[in-house]
Amino acid sequence: MSSEFNIIQNCFVGLCRELPAGDLGIGDDAAVLSVPVEHQVVVATDTLVQGIHFPEKTPAQQVAWKALAVNLSDLAAMGAKPWCYSLSLSVPKSLAKQQWFADFSKGLADLCAHLNLKIPLVGGDTTSAKEGALSVTISAQGLVKQGKAVYRRGACVNDWIVVTGNLGEGALGLQVDLDKPEVCSMPKALKLHALKALNTPVPQTAVGQMLSGIVNSAIDISDGLLQDLTHILRQSSFGNHSVAISAENQMQKGLGAKINLQEVPVSEGMKAYFSQTKDWGLALSGGDDYQLCLTVSETNWQALQELAKALNVKVTRIGKIINRPVIELVGQNKTESLDWQNAENLTFGFQHF
Repeated sequence: MSSEFNIIQNCFVGLCRELPAGDLGIGDDAAVLSVPVEHQVVVATDTLVQGIHFPEKTPAQQVAWKALAVNLSDLAAMGAKPWCYSLSLSVPKSLAKQQWFADFSKGLADLCAHLNLKIPLVGGDTTSAKEGALSVTISAQGLVKQGKAVYRRGACVNDWIVVTGNLGEGALGLQVDLDKPEVCSMPKALKLHALKALNTPVPQTAVGQMLSGIVNSAIDISDGLLQDLTHILRQSSFGNHSVAISAENQMQKGLGAKINLQEVPVSEGMKAYFSQTKDWGLALSGGDDYQLCLTVSETNWQALQELAKALNVKVTRIGKIINRPVIELVGQNKTESLDWQNAENLTFGFQHF
């Protein structure tokens, strides 16, 4: 087994590039970075643990891809342009081989190449875990122009609720990985598509950078549509104590959402799953989508459509913000109402604890 410094030199230093003259990434006690004038730094940090956030036998390359992707998805929801990232790895002895680290490094590079991003790895830490699960923590930094960040708190009554891409595919991939009976008869191509969505999700970085001034609120869908939409409703209804909210939004106590289930976009695999189970759970609450949930006024809906078309991103209106503190799920035969203000008593999304 190589030393930590050899691993860093051989596997990770090559990812530290594109830094301006005078800035420093890997190689000292900490990174030194120059923030562009009239910009703010947006910071997102996520930890992924083997057996909880990704299946135990997931290849190193896919683990790395996903670990970086989930952070870039958070930056996209804030309207930020990816800038750089740091990495901390706690690797069990059984995995701590030079080839594993090389494969992990390749996963980081592959995602950046896929998204056409030139963002450097600027530091972090690697350590060996004698026992326990692989743990990966990435902190990604993005840039927004001063005052142009997009928040969860801006939703207004009659806003359209819009999502990018398809929902439920990552959760379906987990069902495939676990070889659940409900997916055994699914065609192989649909299974592989779902597994790809689970292990190598593609964050909406391009459209995210263009959302400021078009959408009223945004969040990345990581824990399931319903749970993440609840965050928008809570922040837009009652505000975030760490930031100021507009006088208009302070008057909007207890916003809700009306969702048309027939409009929720899903893949062919999810359609096959639903036809067999009649269960909307994966699309509404499964998690691991890493798409964006947005609210946009009728006035700006066309602008969002044009932006999405230019970037070849699928956007779908699935409902509206309403002036009542419930989430209404409207199906073909019935409507179900969920009290989101008691969301801690509900289990319609990924639970971290």
